[in-house]
Amino acid sequence: MTRTDSFAIPVDGNVSQFSVQQLRQLLQQLKIPESALTEWSARNVDGRTFAQMTDSQLAAYQLDLPLVLYFRDRSRLHVLTKL
Repeated sequence: MTRTDSFAIPVDGNVSQFSVQQLRQLLQQLKIPESALTEWSARNVDGRTFAQMTDSQLAAYQLDLPLVLYFRDRSRLHVLTKL
C-alpha cells in the first residue's frame, strides 16, 4: 500500500476528522489485521463512522482492543456532542 496521505495522531486521541485513508494508516500502525482494514476501506469507514461504532461492532471485527477503544472513545465524545 502506498502512502498518499500523511497525518499526525492528535494529542487528545480524537480521530473523528480522519479520512478513510488516514484511519487505515493509523490502524495499520496498531497492527490491525489487513482483512478488517480492507473491509473498512470498502465500506468507507472514516473517523466519524469509526467514532460512532459500538463495542459490539468492534468486537465483531475482533477490534475491541484497548488502543482501538481509546481512539474510538476520544473521537466519540467529539462526534456525539455535535449531534
